[in-house]
Amino acid sequence: VTGMLGNTYNLVSILKWQANILDNEDWNNKIKYIILEEIYSLAIAFNNTESAYTREHGLKETRKAIYVDIY
Repeated sequence: VTGMLGNTYNLVSILKWQANILDNEDWNNKIKYIILEEIYSLAIAFNNTESAYTREHGLKETRKAIYVDIY
């Protein structure tokens, strides 16, 4: 899979990996928190990239920003 669809596939794979770690009680909570922070940063970067891509190719108009407080 190529392009944005490939990137989406990769992001979903990473999210599934993250879910497996978070559901596993053997992992340290500090490690889980670090993973959550990094996944959050990755999701923001993916969203920004996807938005720029779709605007560049005229696939959608602008949208309102969404703020999520993870702390």
